[in-house]
Amino acid sequence: MSTWDRDLWKLWPLLLVAFSVMIIGYAGYWPAVPLSLKRFAESNSLVESSTAHLLVEWLAKQDSIAANDKVNADHFTVVDSASTAIPDASAATFARPQITRVGPSFFCQWQVKGQSEPTSPVTIFGSWSADGERWSDPQLVFSHEGEPAATQVLALAPFLAIHNEVYTVAAVHEIVGFSTSDATTFSEPKAAEMSAEFPRAVREIVGYFVRRIRSDGTLGPRITLLRRADEVFSVAEAMRGIEIVDQPLIPDIVRRLATADSRFGGKMEFPVPEIETDDRYRLSYPTTVAIPDNRWLRLWASEQGLDRLYGQVSPNNGVTWEKPIPTNIRNEGRFAVLEKLPSGSIFLVGNQFRTAGQVADPLTIAIAFEKLQFTECFELRRGAPARIRSQEPLDRRDKAEQLGFQVGGCLVDGGDVWVVYSVNAESIDVSRVRMRDLAPALADSNFKIETAVRQ
Repeated sequence: MSTWDRDLWKLWPLLLVAFSVMIIGYAGYWPAVPLSLKRFAESNSLVESSTAHLLVEWLAKQDSIAANDKVNADHFTVVDSASTAIPDASAATFARPQITRVGPSFFCQWQVKGQSEPTSPVTIFGSWSADGERWSDPQLVFSHEGEPAATQVLALAPFLAIHNEVYTVAAVHEIVGFSTSDATTFSEPKAAEMSAEFPRAVREIVGYFVRRIRSDGTLGPRITLLRRADEVFSVAEAMRGIEIVDQPLIPDIVRRLATADSRFGGKMEFPVPEIETDDRYRLSYPTTVAIPDNRWLRLWASEQGLDRLYGQVSPNNGVTWEKPIPTNIRNEGRFAVLEKLPSGSIFLVGNQFRTAGQVADPLTIAIAFEKLQFTECFELRRGAPARIRSQEPLDRRDKAEQLGFQVGGCLVDGGDVWVVYSVNAESIDVSRVRMRDLAPALADSNFKIETAVRQ
């Protein structure tokens, strides 16, 4: 053996380490190494899919955003824990906010939860604003008010837009048992009673509360759509006491929320916002956006707290979905939101960069300038204040859902992008980003589109 061969043989441990790092990064487990579309094409996840080229790609960066990647934004507070309009606000958590425009006004809504017990009541509050900067005192949107069951809690659902009307929706969750601390929301319960071994509440969706949001700044009466055990639901039952103007829309609302057509009666089935991957991870908190050729893109967060978003494509407007696959998009927080600009460009708001505290900070906004390649990411807000509420230490899942800037929704309104989020679960804030500051080229494109529509 020559001297050169002997020297090379001595380097085999270093070569093995280098090869291992390359494989780990290529598989997606080394955060600083971006994944390629080739990796997905060879993974059998979407090999036969005509939409394989639409897979989300992320320009991975190390641990921070450059100073010139911070976008100008205005920040406003909708409500905080000092509010006197919300009972016991100082001890409650504010979460999952959403924002929309109805007529001349903005409407923002969010969840309010009391103590940490799984059966603590959840109420939904809302607030109005003429300009998005100054907000009205919160008003109650939904509550159980002691009915229909002590084991049922509310969860805010996305707005519904039907026949030029906007509806606010709250899902009714029935607590059907308890499981281990790492159990997912809609998994199979392992015990009927909560205990140290089974502390996590397991839920089932049994119905929805719905209210119309009027353009005059008021809310319509509550429509109750509940699937009671072994009972038949009928539209006539739901229509009792409802305004005449809302009655024709109830079957359409039911079809949007349930899998069964209940126009003439029948048991409603409500699909849960949770799926399981081939590698047995439970995914939740989906965000969906329409993409060209009658396709939809959906991103999921992991219920187990994986630092990756999963992507899923529907080739037929959401009728069927291909298998979810892991993207290389980080998401240190629990939530992320996809939206689309009038020009057709997709953007993503979430928490794509780590901080030492492992909380959802900073809040970022990324744009896919070409297809679904999120190659530009901007810092929207950084530096969440220290949590001031005095309570027991949060577990891993509560930290992921509460601390930092947790995005809830986005709204594109004229030349502005509005982002609504919770701050440490103690306040609800909105940020306004001028499209001309975020992406001048897209702002010019949007202007041309809006001008053409007006003409």
